[in-house]
Amino acid sequence: MTRAPKSNFFAVELLNGHIYIHMDLGSGAVKVRASRRRVDDGVWHELSLRRNGRDGKVGVDGQWNEFRTPGEASQMQLDSPMYIGGIGPPYAEIYIPPAIWTATLRQGFVGCLRDLTLSGKPVDIAHIARQQDSGAIKPSCHVIANQCGGQVSPCQNGGQCTEGWNRPLCDCSATLFTGPTCGRESATLAFNGSQHMAVWIGGTQGSRTQTEELVIRFKTSRPAGLLLLTSAESSSSDRLEIGLVAGRVRANVRLGDREKNLLAGLTVLNDNNWHTVRFSRRASNLRLQVDGTQPVRVPLNKRTSGVHQLARMMVRGSLMLTTIDGNCH
Repeated sequence: MTRAPKSNFFAVELLNGHIYIHMDLGSGAVKVRASRRRVDDGVWHELSLRRNGRDGKVGVDGQWNEFRTPGEASQMQLDSPMYIGGIGPPYAEIYIPPAIWTATLRQGFVGCLRDLTLSGKPVDIAHIARQQDSGAIKPSCHVIANQCGGQVSPCQNGGQCTEGWNRPLCDCSATLFTGPTCGRESATLAFNGSQHMAVWIGGTQGSRTQTEELVIRFKTSRPAGLLLLTSAESSSSDRLEIGLVAGRVRANVRLGDREKNLLAGLTVLNDNNWHTVRFSRRASNLRLQVDGTQPVRVPLNKRTSGVHQLARMMVRGSLMLTTIDGNCH
């Protein structure tokens, strides 16, 4: 895997209810939590950012925090578009700094924006939206409540419905279907124990991430077998391995010289019924869950950088697989 490019970048993300600022002038990145209180409360908030060389200050609703970028660089050189509300089409060849978790997970902004000003010049985001979008971005801000409360659920085939911003959100991970409303049958693969397939991740440069989410469904009668394994094409020993051991799901995570095993599943899972495995990582915090059981949470190590280098994912075993849904671009 090639080294991540050295580039200037600036980003604003909403993560776990708080606003974070990311900035790199070419000599090191800084991440600043801008909000002192959660802002996912459905009311309007104002974000302001000012920078002079390496010194900056960011304010949310009039409460300011100062910061300073590392290194000696003091100019920001940008030569690509500014994305608003998300970061381009899914799986696009866009370098995403590992620290911007919502971009890695493709979690775009859900809500309303207005009054964008850059260096004192107003930006007509409504006009830009009309030029670039066919109408999915609405030129207003209103709330339609109770998306899941009708007699007929908008989520088909047993999908679980939760309220989104003016739309229902369907969780299809416990079904054999996929799509926005769980209406499309998932692709299903059968392995005989000697077969495997390789999925290349992150294009030609591989991937460097601080966060991943993965959901996979399987059924098997064998008590042991490898479900998937990620690897890097460089000298990195980073890996994520998920498999069955004595009928339970085990995840082995290695980042640098740190390694952890997680074991989940209260009963044996080689019963030829479908089971859902969910794995997620946020820097050094690991989480593994099988079906609806209590998730297993384990910290990897506070001293690790939390950056996972990977280029391909191997899938193999004596089982049937469906609904592989990963965010580790």
